[in-house]
Amino acid sequence: MNDVPYQYQPADGCCVPSALINCLVTMFDASQIPATVIGAIYHHALDHPKCRRTTSVAIEEIANDIDRIGCERPPRKGTFSCSAQYLSGEQVTLAENGLIAGAVRRGGTAMLLLSWPHSVRHAVTALGMDRKYVHCFDPMLRKRYSKQAGCTFLRKPSSTHAPNLKIERAWLEQTTGRLYSLGPIRSREAVIVEP
Repeated sequence: MNDVPYQYQPADGCCVPSALINCLVTMFDASQIPATVIGAIYHHALDHPKCRRTTSVAIEEIANDIDRIGCERPPRKGTFSCSAQYLSGEQVTLAENGLIAGAVRRGGTAMLLLSWPHSVRHAVTALGMDRKYVHCFDPMLRKRYSKQAGCTFLRKPSSTHAPNLKIERAWLEQTTGRLYSLGPIRSREAVIVEP
């Protein structure tokens, strides 16, 4: 793991760009991440016309831009070279043979959009997985952590170099739209990022 800390979202609705930047800082040092990648994330993010949110179209455009920039450079040790892929619907599963589990096993990360109150989605960064849990960084800064079914908050807000949340895989796979789950299959979204 590098020395770049994970970031908390600076304002309400900024979870998608924060989670995507956290995907990148998991795999690269600050000197390796091109400013054009950060620019692409913020260029497309927060595009919803009625509220401060990022639409599905924008998330897909961000993934395509990260992939294009990451594939432009020949892979050399110590440089930025990565791929990114937008996933939706049935592609968004934590099954062992799925795209997300495969990416994380290969040293990648994933931005997961999770169910949130009032039909809003909340983005977290999946940093690792084991048989029971997905270890995440939740970019929402909280003064205190409350108990949440299926989730365990791991660290106080001052710790920004490790996962701060673990979610049961079985909880995440729920299709009922409960808090911190992937929710109904037709509305699932994620982005995988791999070195």
